[in-house]
Amino acid sequence: AITNAMYFNGKWTSQFNPDNTVEREFWTDERNSVTAQMMQINADRFNYAETDSLQILEMNYLGGDMS
Repeated sequence: AITNAMYFNGKWTSQFNPDNTVEREFWTDERNSVTAQMMQINADRFNYAETDSLQILEMNYLGGDMS
């Protein structure tokens, strides 16, 4: 088997505080959920989009070249 992997060690412009991590429901489909640790942040405005089947949040990395 041939595999390919890439590692990216970027930092977001708005950092998460690990102390604000909480357990919440994460929905895997319309009827099933699991408990997962969720990061929370109160920061600058983020770009956000939503459709019937997904939600998208854009978070910028330091340097401004990637998000």
